Amino acid sequence: MHNVVYKWYQLKRGKMIICIGTSKGGTGKTTLATNLAGFLVKNKEDVLLIDTDRQGSASTWCALRDQDNNVKRVPCMQKFGTNIDKEIIELSKRFKYILVDVGGFDSEELRTSILVCDILFIPLKPSQFDIWTLSAMSKLVSFTKMVNPNMKAFVVLNMVSTNPNINEFEDVIKSLEIIDNIEVIKHPIHERITFRKAAQSGLSIFELDKTDKKAIDELMILYGKVINNGKK
Repeated sequence: MHNVVYKWYQLKRGKMIICIGTSKGGTGKTTLATNLAGFLVKNKEDVLLIDTDRQGSASTWCALRDQDNNVKRVPCMQKFGTNIDKEIIELSKRFKYILVDVGGFDSEELRTSILVCDILFIPLKPSQFDIWTLSAMSKLVSFTKMVNPNMKAFVVLNMVSTNPNINEFEDVIKSLEIIDNIEVIKHPIHERITFRKAAQSGLSIFELDKTDKKAIDELMILYGKVINNGKK
């Protein structure tokens, strides 16, 4: 394991590996992964989307996108098993950005992918069930940092209600302040119909004919973490 990470450090110069995953399903991780991928290719960046979720939602999105000649293709491949860290290292020789969409449970794919990532986005819905899973993720991040000390992990509050009468976001933020090794992004991503419309067409929200400025502004918070390598 240490040898793999050492070789990865030697290889990486100007590369960026981003994992989007958590140990719980239904948190909207594929929505974040595909929209970041769509934004990067729209801006002529060299990107690969790796789908390690056996449900294959990211792969389906890419296949649907391939049918549209008006948008740039997002290269995508599926990877499963215990050696994903080594495969990511090899693929880093060819791509500037690698986005890894990891299945929503504690898996070998999750554990090995984050061994070599620069940034881990952990999407959570603002519910108590999701919050309970973060303790296990914090332990996993702590272990990973022993071999990948430069990795930066962020909680992303995703699929937050747009109803102004529901104040669940603020309550969740307060409950997450005690989590070690993981920074909470204090700007939520709301549940918006524009995300579903984009997914149905194999697009990102940046590519729709009628763009949703609020949704774009929220996603740009994540992109800001990417281009600044996780710095504030």
